[in-house]
Amino acid sequence: MLTNKQIEQIVDEIKKDGRIQAILLCGSYVYGHPTEESDLDVRAVTMGSNNWQEWDRIRFGHKVELFCNPAEVILGYFEMGRRDSKPDALHFWTHGKIVYDPNGIAKQLQQEAGRLLNLGPYSGSWDKSEKYIV
Repeated sequence: MLTNKQIEQIVDEIKKDGRIQAILLCGSYVYGHPTEESDLDVRAVTMGSNNWQEWDRIRFGHKVELFCNPAEVILGYFEMGRRDSKPDALHFWTHGKIVYDPNGIAKQLQQEAGRLLNLGPYSGSWDKSEKYIV
């Protein structure tokens, strides 16, 4: 498993990219259930229209899943989740750990995700078969 110091080093590496405005960690390392096979789930807010993902970044022998999107795209994922009754993005942002947020954009997104998650989907209810354990 990754140590806290290793996670900090990974976050510091990501912060060096000038397109990054904020960083949120989510998944098993944040929720307290990592295993030796766990990857590190990272969501980053980018400036402008910078939008990318990396599935194959390996650090300290562990996979780092990095999703980088502008705030507007993240808000779109929130709405898609409500429309499709699939709250993945809402869950990540509501329960994730903000580790870098000099301008407060991640805090705003986290608050909005929590508000929308509490509102529920546009119709019906959240799919309880999904594993969203905190």
